Amino acid sequence: MAFQGAITGIPTVMVYAFTPFTRKLCEVTLIIGKPLMFMGARTQYQSFKTSLVEMYGKPTHSYEFFMKPYYGGDGKADLALSEGKYNISDFWTKDLHTTIGMAMTPEGWTCITYESRTFGKIARDEYKLR
Repeated sequence: MAFQGAITGIPTVMVYAFTPFTRKLCEVTLIIGKPLMFMGARTQYQSFKTSLVEMYGKPTHSYEFFMKPYYGGDGKADLALSEGKYNISDFWTKDLHTTIGMAMTPEGWTCITYESRTFGKIARDEYKLR
């Protein structure tokens, strides 16, 4: 199930994932559209990351990597992003079953996913029904 709308004028989609048998909610993903220019995509990502850091603290895991011919510090991150050769993601793990993940797609969209202990239990219980 998905809902479309906008956050501060930026196209946004919220996707809800449900278990296949009991149709219980098991994951929520917020997909925030890219700004008009790729140069703003990294700024937008950092803005959302700052908000999540204020709420949940420093990410448990952070990843940032480039594909050839680009590399970190070369000043060409926006060009690498526009070519799908720049990847960045952050994860906040509260416990074994509560995770918030954030990543930027090659198209410059920011995706934020939330899975809680309760969602994990629902998914495990449903798996037992198979």
